[in-house]
Amino acid sequence: MTLLATSREPIGVPGELTWRVPSLSLADDAIQLFTDRARRARPDFAVSDDNAEAVAEICRRLDGMPLAIELAAARVRALSPAEIVETLHDRFRLLTGGARTAVRRQQTLRASVDWSHALLTPSERTLFRRLAVFLGGFDLDAAEAVTAGGDVERYQVLDLLTLLVDKSLVVPDDSGAKTRYRLLETVRQYALEKLGESGEADAVRTRHRDHYTALAAPLDAAPDADYERRITQADTDIDNLRAAFAWSRENSDIELAMQLASSLQPLWRARGRAREGQAWFDAVLTEHDEANNPNRARTARARALADKALLGALTGDRANVEQAEHALAIAREVDDPALLVRTLTACGYITGHEPETARPYFAEAIALAQAQGDRWTLSRIHAWQAYGAILGAGDPIAARAAAVEGLDLADAIGDRVDSRRCRLWIGFAQVMHGELSPAATQFADVRTEAEAARDGIGTVLALTGLAYALAYQGDTGAARTARRDRRYCRGWARRASRKRRPHRTGVG
Repeated sequence: MTLLATSREPIGVPGELTWRVPSLSLADDAIQLFTDRARRARPDFAVSDDNAEAVAEICRRLDGMPLAIELAAARVRALSPAEIVETLHDRFRLLTGGARTAVRRQQTLRASVDWSHALLTPSERTLFRRLAVFLGGFDLDAAEAVTAGGDVERYQVLDLLTLLVDKSLVVPDDSGAKTRYRLLETVRQYALEKLGESGEADAVRTRHRDHYTALAAPLDAAPDADYERRITQADTDIDNLRAAFAWSRENSDIELAMQLASSLQPLWRARGRAREGQAWFDAVLTEHDEANNPNRARTARARALADKALLGALTGDRANVEQAEHALAIAREVDDPALLVRTLTACGYITGHEPETARPYFAEAIALAQAQGDRWTLSRIHAWQAYGAILGAGDPIAARAAAVEGLDLADAIGDRVDSRRCRLWIGFAQVMHGELSPAATQFADVRTEAEAARDGIGTVLALTGLAYALAYQGDTGAARTARRDRRYCRGWARRASRKRRPHRTGVG
């Protein structure tokens, strides 16, 4: 005998085989369901060029949940799809009015989630509401660090998390090296309400902020073999990092927010997020009062000023020279050698298109970095010197010499980001010397590695160089292909680095 049964969670009987019903496909099934239910409310409804984007956004915002989509579709009696999108921030008030013949828990979205929540044990409810602070997903380490405490011990988190997965309140994703979890946004908003009612929201958000601030800190240290993985992890958790940054600002922990923004400098550079990084620095530098602050706070401000100026140079904005010079002045006053190297390097990079202006900054920074044994900074300085020699002075000999020295250092310490940058400048120097075949090979290799590492800037630069090398070789067809791919990658990089609106903690 075979029985087919639907259930909120596995029944737990011998011989049971479970199949988790997924959310509807956002590309077709969800839109088809919305259209069908909307026609029941308004027979003339149709998806058109005018409303297709809004309908797709409704289905996306509702995570493909059938009940939520049905309730949203019923609202087309009085609202257009675009107006429904605008009101989804308060979806529990909007998504009501299900069929009177349906069981009560299916007549409103809140009733459905209330019913599921009421069946949880006290410990499950505690974990459930605490998970609401995560944005964009989380892994087990983060869940244990943030949600453990009080009536939930750290060792209990995995078992309780598994129970929430069984009840379809948490969605697992094991497509990567580590399993990640997330709450559907509708469910997360409900959990946020429960967290606010519990009186422990501030404590949980602070633990969340501290965990992700600690996760970001190692990025601003000398790289090792695990460095690219840490950058990828930070990129994956960018929504949680944004929430941590916002919580520090909301609590006036501006120094901590500045430290987080500076710790993520390698992410801003390596993942084409320079404009977002600038926006972070703009926000905290505006809110930070430099006067009457201790040296520690001035140090954080100087780092932020220097880092913002450097990101500006990456995006073509060289108007931050005064800020970088101010950061340098603070570094000299507080007598912090590491900060002095950082600010000198930023000043050199901003003026890198004028090698004569940049030379004294870089010379002092190199001497200090050598004295401190700071090979990471040395490799970056040589990469930036090579960049200046190519674009500023048009000197391929100086560019190659600096890039080779930087490459040796970067490879020795496992810094793949600056290794790629140095190889790019070597490639451009080869093009300027007419060494076209080696240059094309160099650019193709860097492109492959940069794409695998999701290094958007590195990919664009490699395709730019490859297009030049191929064109000068006479292979115009391949050069056009590289140029076309470059335009596509530039669009991707712009989207990744697009300045975002300030994030408000707890708002989806």
